[in-house]
Amino acid sequence: MLIGIATVCIRRPRWTSLHFAFFVFVGYLAFNSLVVADSLQYFRRTLIISVFVLGVSLFGQRENCWKALMASMVLLGAMLAGASLLNSLEEGGFSFSYRKIGMVSSGIKNVADFGNTIVAGMHYALCFIAGAWLALGARSRQSFIWWSFCLLVLSLYIYFTYSRASWVACIVGLAVLVMLMVDRKKLARIGMVFGALAVFVAILGHRALSYEIGTRGLTSRDEIWLEVMSRMSGHWLLGHGSGTPLGEVSIRGGAQIVHNTHNLYLEILYQFGAIGLALALVVMLGAFFVLYRLRSNLACLWMAILAAVSVVMLVELNSFIGAPNMVWLWFWLPVGGALALSARSYDASNRT
Repeated sequence: MLIGIATVCIRRPRWTSLHFAFFVFVGYLAFNSLVVADSLQYFRRTLIISVFVLGVSLFGQRENCWKALMASMVLLGAMLAGASLLNSLEEGGFSFSYRKIGMVSSGIKNVADFGNTIVAGMHYALCFIAGAWLALGARSRQSFIWWSFCLLVLSLYIYFTYSRASWVACIVGLAVLVMLMVDRKKLARIGMVFGALAVFVAILGHRALSYEIGTRGLTSRDEIWLEVMSRMSGHWLLGHGSGTPLGEVSIRGGAQIVHNTHNLYLEILYQFGAIGLALALVVMLGAFFVLYRLRSNLACLWMAILAAVSVVMLVELNSFIGAPNMVWLWFWLPVGGALALSARSYDASNRT
């Protein structure tokens, strides 16, 4: 914290309206942790998250640095995904039959062992979006082919996790990147190709689609959401307090017990109330506005990640104020990136 404060004092960054929205948001989260939840642990976590986001905003303005970091992440992700698929084939546990397996591990002890298909899929989905960003921004055909190959490997792994949240994250992220980074003259042709591909997949996998939509549906998430709303009585404004566990929620007639909201927006509402949810939405919308207005290559990356997670948050993710987890990668990181670009844009406009 002291290092972070000293850095801010030395660099004297330019604060924008998005910064002020962020400060109000984390200020409220800190207040909620101390006053409503009476929890020093979650107060400290809020401070650590604030330092992380501000660190990204202060030092995350150079696109080349992010390219190197994302390239390393995509390469490592593709290697681990490929190794996981090959190990599964060699061990005889692999099957092409729909939902017969669910990739969660590399097969190597303590290496890329996620223990959960959704967690595994979401980690590799972030690699997928970063890989698509690198491919679309490639300056040579060789680079484009290489990153496309990495995307193919990652796509195979993500498909075989059978995590619908991960599939949606990849589709939304890729769609945003294509719309923002591809020349408008080529966009119509690419749209036709993707449209034809979607029709082909729908025809070929109509049984799987029917099963996912008709049979699995929301997998009883609607029951969870209704129960969460019923527990909000008397806590609509400030919530139950930062880090307050949901407790047991019985679904499917008592056949299954769950302990989280399966909707990050609802978790924010449950813990931080309508004020917390409103402030979270203000920060997200502010970040979207800044990134869309700039539309630089780096802005496209952050917007794709934020757009993807804004959809996934409707059905997945938890522990909004927690130790480093997927929320840090999918939510706090792109918010920090948006803050960095908004500050750089402010400085550039002042110089002119």
